Amino acid sequence: MTHANPPFTFAVGYQQPENGERFPDIVADYQPQVGEVYFAWVGTPSGRPILGAHDNDSDAIQDVLEEDLKALHQLGVKLDILFNANCYGAHAFSRELENNVRGVMDYLGELGCQPDIITTTSPAIAHISKTHFPAVEVRASVNMRIGSTQAMSYVDDLFDSFYLQRDRQRDLRHVASVHQWCERHHKKLCLLANSGCL
Repeated sequence: MTHANPPFTFAVGYQQPENGERFPDIVADYQPQVGEVYFAWVGTPSGRPILGAHDNDSDAIQDVLEEDLKALHQLGVKLDILFNANCYGAHAFSRELENNVRGVMDYLGELGCQPDIITTTSPAIAHISKTHFPAVEVRASVNMRIGSTQAMSYVDDLFDSFYLQRDRQRDLRHVASVHQWCERHHKKLCLLANSGCL
């Protein structure tokens, strides 16, 4: 059975349910409405709870994550990796940060599930992605608090898509104006439809 493409799709956050249910099976139940899954790499700060931070067996968590990402890729769901810490401290413009991003992306590519999107708060990581992974969409995180077209124009060479600042999302006239700017500049506008962001 084939599904017509919905007028818009949702991105959902990756989880490892404690009841034993597999996350890709849950996503499959909502196809084709779920177009993207965003996730953080094990042990990586992302603005979400760190996957494996309180578990004694982070290798097992990583194994499950890798199998789930492969299954999601097989479903045709886009994978969006979060390099989304609010601050990278002394590593913010370091070779170590570049090597870390490249290492994770290369590793996932070898697994056959390289992310389609990188969402980040870091202009440096956006530059790293544009330099080394030009086919990957780079998305400005909602945590950057970009709420105007002027702010978007400052970084439009680094980002292909933008999450709009949380407290501007309910101003529909403003959203429409920003959307028009994005269309003129070949950018994608994203909104967060969870309770904390709406």
